[in-house]
Amino acid sequence: MAGTKLALRDLARRWKALDDEIKQLSAQIEALVANAAPDLIQLHGVGTEIAGQFLATVGDNTGRIRNEAAFAKLCGVAPATGKQRTHHRAAPPLP
Repeated sequence: MAGTKLALRDLARRWKALDDEIKQLSAQIEALVANAAPDLIQLHGVGTEIAGQFLATVGDNTGRIRNEAAFAKLCGVAPATGKQRTHHRAAPPLP
């Protein structure tokens, strides 16, 4: 029983330390994003996490982002284009 209590106490201390570290890092990220893109975080639905991801995705290559479609493609959210398959290959028969 004493071993279990000790393990749980150590686990709680580790959780508390990680929680404090997350709070500190989140505050630093929030300050960096607010400094780098204050207009971006003012947009409806764009918080610190999304704005930070946008900044990380675009990085120093703003020339790659010519329009919304280019940004969507870079983020991997662009719809599929070109000829779409309307049929699927049948699965091979089971042995």
